[in-house]
Amino acid sequence: MTVEIKGNTYPVKDQLRALGGRWNAERKAWMVPDDQADAAAKLVQGAPKQPPRGKPSYDRGSSQRAVESMYRRRYGWDGVRGSSSYYTSGMYDEES
Repeated sequence: MTVEIKGNTYPVKDQLRALGGRWNAERKAWMVPDDQADAAAKLVQGAPKQPPRGKPSYDRGSSQRAVESMYRRRYGWDGVRGSSSYYTSGMYDEES
């Protein structure tokens, strides 16, 4: 008989495997023999916290501000969209 172990198992997956555990992808849980269930549960409880996976979060507007800053320095754009310096700086060409 086996016991289902869930939670933050990724950091201790090798130890769970050493205890005789098998990963069940359908249940998204480790299946550990009954006699090793307590040891497996302690491993998972003591597992280090890991940051959430996925795409990194960052300020998407920062890249736009960097581009605008570069145009201000290079071409003298005053930062006001629609102004005469906006059209002569080349910013208008980049957006279209």
